[in-house]
Amino acid sequence: MKFLLGIMNSKLINWYFFNFISDGLNFFPDNEQELPIIDIRKKNINQDEIINLVNKVIALKSQNKPTQELESKIDSLVYNLYGLNESEIAIIEAS
Repeated sequence: MKFLLGIMNSKLINWYFFNFISDGLNFFPDNEQELPIIDIRKKNINQDEIINLVNKVIALKSQNKPTQELESKIDSLVYNLYGLNESEIAIIEAS
């Protein structure tokens, strides 16, 4: 679940949601089926790094401490997981 939490809160999924699914702030129950969540059963994916970072983010947020650096690391891992190139990453980072 924490691996999925990291993916769902990444810049990539947020960018995708706002550009292809959202009609504003609304999110309807069927919308989750449109999110491009990678099927980890079909790939040999090590979830541990994202899970560890998510655990650290949760711990820091509970102490009201900054988490931007850890969140950027998660974003980088997600970009890599989805095979994005530098120009694709630049588009997402610019929005």
